[in-house]
Amino acid sequence: MHRQEILPARGAPGVERSGERGPGDACGIWCICARDSAAYPGGGAPGTGTVFSCRTPTSCMDDATALMLNHVRAALPASGAHGFDHTLRVVRLAEAIGAREGADMAVLIPAAIFHDIARPVEEETGAPHEEAGARMAEAYLCSISYPADLVPGIFHAIRAHRYSSGVDPGTLEARVLSDADNLDAMGAVGIARTFMQAGEKGGGILDATDHIRAKLVTLRDRMYTDTAREIAGKRHALLVAFLNALDDEVRGP
Repeated sequence: MHRQEILPARGAPGVERSGERGPGDACGIWCICARDSAAYPGGGAPGTGTVFSCRTPTSCMDDATALMLNHVRAALPASGAHGFDHTLRVVRLAEAIGAREGADMAVLIPAAIFHDIARPVEEETGAPHEEAGARMAEAYLCSISYPADLVPGIFHAIRAHRYSSGVDPGTLEARVLSDADNLDAMGAVGIARTFMQAGEKGGGILDATDHIRAKLVTLRDRMYTDTAREIAGKRHALLVAFLNALDDEVRGP
């Protein structure tokens, strides 16, 4: 039977390693690659009989990623300031930045997928979404037998992605996720999201522009990685140009 540990997927640096995993290595359950026909006790993805421990850029990681995306999609609105469309953009940004910075995609991509899953929980109960989301991700990843040695890194990245949480992103994957999430609050997309959020809360133009001035123009200096700083420079320039143009129009001819 073919068994592998998981290496960073989809272009991230890494060398395939073979090796057996013992009981308890994945949330107390044996893990095998999705392409194996037989499964150890515990199964894997609910209702599929699939378990995941393959870090190769093959259907194994793709299958796990698809399951995660479908799970998160069901928990979030399709669009909105923090809708599923935001999650998809953050995943793409994290993947691009992580590939250049050498991040472990098997940690980074699940963290990016789950980073905002608890936004509805926060809106309903006031519980910080980064804390609730980290717990929700941990529970789900264990339910599909995702390798347990990767779960703490995913948990930490989600927990630390929100600047106001006060949790320092202590790993490269956490820093990349923070950068990706902040980048999606900048540039043209950031402007659009800010006005959407103001509208969702019953606010207007002044509320949106106050948020851009108070927060979004500060994000360029909060980037952790060189790759993100390069992207942020362009998006910051667009924010400033927009504010200047808006000020000119509000003042009139």
